[in-house]
Amino acid sequence: CVRGVNCMVAICLALVGILVYFMSRQTSEQNLRASLAPSQSPTLSPTSTRLIDSIQYLIDEDISSAQDLSNTSSPQYRAVQFLADDDPDPEAPFEIGSRRWEQRYALTVFHLSTNGDEWNSCSRMDQSCREEQL
Repeated sequence: CVRGVNCMVAICLALVGILVYFMSRQTSEQNLRASLAPSQSPTLSPTSTRLIDSIQYLIDEDISSAQDLSNTSSPQYRAVQFLADDDPDPEAPFEIGSRRWEQRYALTVFHLSTNGDEWNSCSRMDQSCREEQL
């Protein structure tokens, strides 16, 4: 009987742990949504409706985490902000969630997370670039 009680206690503890995890994840996403909503008074960096919708799509589709998207210096946040408000592509803005939009998001995150502004345009066979690297 003692063994059965121990099993029941272990199962209850595991269920409580799972519930706490999912509740904290939901709270973190709710806090992100609240922090992204436009404020009543002017702020230094206004949040566009398109940015909020884009972030919500990325979270809902599990493309990026709420934690990454709430950090304004992360490559994920900077990429979605670029696509929402600053994309110079003449065909922009793309429909949020479209294949083209998702591809541009992924490539922009890659570019930002690998210091793409520091890349050079040398080809593998370009001898002058090889000499600069030595």
